[in-house]
Amino acid sequence: MGFFEGLGLIINEMGKSSEQREIERLRIERFGLNSTLSGIADTISLIEKRLKELPLVKTNNEKIDYAIKSDLTKLNSDILFIDSNIFMNEKFQSIFQFFSELGLKVTILGTQYDEIYNLKNHKDARKSFLARNSIKVIENLLKSDNLKIEGLTNTPNLNAYADPIFITEIIRHITQSKRVVFITEDADLRIRLITKIKEQGLNNLLLSILSSKDFHFLSKVIELENQLKNDLQSLLNKQIQLQREIKDIREEEEELEEIIAQKKRDASGFSS
Repeated sequence: MGFFEGLGLIINEMGKSSEQREIERLRIERFGLNSTLSGIADTISLIEKRLKELPLVKTNNEKIDYAIKSDLTKLNSDILFIDSNIFMNEKFQSIFQFFSELGLKVTILGTQYDEIYNLKNHKDARKSFLARNSIKVIENLLKSDNLKIEGLTNTPNLNAYADPIFITEIIRHITQSKRVVFITEDADLRIRLITKIKEQGLNNLLLSILSSKDFHFLSKVIELENQLKNDLQSLLNKQIQLQREIKDIREEEEELEEIIAQKKRDASGFSS
């Protein structure tokens, strides 16, 4: 840039009103926000596309389909028992929301429900939260007819302890030649249950004992799906916020433009 060109720009800049300089600043800011908004829109499109490619039970990837179906096949049974510690497991709770879709029916014991109920007022805030959340899960499964409670009394048993009841009930169903799936994280309960079945000479092939680890792939798919949904919602919120900011800036520009126009009209009227 030559000396006179630079001088001309300086003179031109000095000749601008404060309103004109503010409008230019606002336009630069609006341009930056529009660029950010465009990037967010692209990311939203990518997440929406990925969510469509990641349904729970059916994907376009045969290996993924097989892995998911393998997880679900493990739940096939005449009786499906789920221990309290699974209801209290946050990672597993995401799977419960799909039980209705999968047509699964869970059986829980009245004593087991009381055991969870008693924890909702636990002094440990974490346990209290998980217990209350578990009760919501149980209520939702009950409403969707995907859960039944056996032996629930009118008032809670404050000393409820479900482990021995589980052993008794599972053995009763195996004795009736029913296929039982029991999901638990309790190693001691697994040991006691297996020992009792062996002592009574029952068919242990009728019992499948699982833990949350046996649903690793399904949990990961759901975890990813939930994370994508959270990311999508955050971006949508950010998109709305930026759109409002751009609208506010544009309105401010229009107000300044009107001030400049009014000053020109006033100047024109004064000179005439």
